[in-house]
Amino acid sequence: MIQDIMIIDAHVHTYPSKKIGQQALGSYGYGCSGTIDNLEEVMQKANISHAVMANFLPIQEMKKAGISKFSNHMSLEHKAAVTQEIENKMLARLERKNRWTCESARENARLSALISVDILQRPEEMIKELEQKILTLGAKGIKLHPIANECSPADKRLWPAYMKAQDLGVPVLFHAGVNELPNYNRRYEGVMQFEDVAKSFPSLTIVLAHLGKGYYEDSVKVAAKYPNIFFDTSTCFAERNISNEDLKTKIVNIIKRIGAQRIMFGTDWPWFDPNYEIEIIKSLDLSNEEKLMIFSRNAKRIYKI
Repeated sequence: MIQDIMIIDAHVHTYPSKKIGQQALGSYGYGCSGTIDNLEEVMQKANISHAVMANFLPIQEMKKAGISKFSNHMSLEHKAAVTQEIENKMLARLERKNRWTCESARENARLSALISVDILQRPEEMIKELEQKILTLGAKGIKLHPIANECSPADKRLWPAYMKAQDLGVPVLFHAGVNELPNYNRRYEGVMQFEDVAKSFPSLTIVLAHLGKGYYEDSVKVAAKYPNIFFDTSTCFAERNISNEDLKTKIVNIIKRIGAQRIMFGTDWPWFDPNYEIEIIKSLDLSNEEKLMIFSRNAKRIYKI
């Protein structure tokens, strides 16, 4: 039985203030705020040695909120001008969020930063942002959320980001699988949509979050076909209409078929409690070697921690 081991949470989210964190969480989560101080407290209690901040900005959601305030009396030209202004503001906020995430990681050796890009950026802007944040500020990779930002991972406007990530040798983490928050279009949740990216960029390390929850059989298929695809376990142990034991058996089966060497422990904190997730992983019918790979060895290799 594994006792004292190194644990890396390869999927957390953080926010600059308690207020912003609570706005992001809404009525969800388990009582945490998502601040760095809050994360440090949780890491200490759960014996987590390192955490990877998978931060992004829901640009499309915020853009829609701005456009919804348009007056019916606005001319098309005025709407276009204001829409451009909103987009510029969103991209400025994205840069600030990326910078804050990187600076937070630079101030805390127990944290690593992932940053985000968006199709609103021109290719040269996207590349500049990645080079600056990765080469200068030490970001470990990219986080993209196809559902929240309403963009297929196969959208060719993202190709410059994939090429740059491949050249720099950093991974791209995608949300993959069902999204249980309300008001989101489910069009971009499937796992098979990542095939084109994996095939087009064979040297790019692709990480699919949540084991592709809700599409586990597809996760097994793409894993068998594309050796550059990896996974994390975040949210996998929160599933309705199935007993805990049956759920654990189900997840172990998927892990065995994909291979533990391609799966990282992650929680999606502050939505989920790391202590609970850690105890679940420890209790799974896996060998000590497989658990060590999942808890830290794979993340150390993939994120160069």
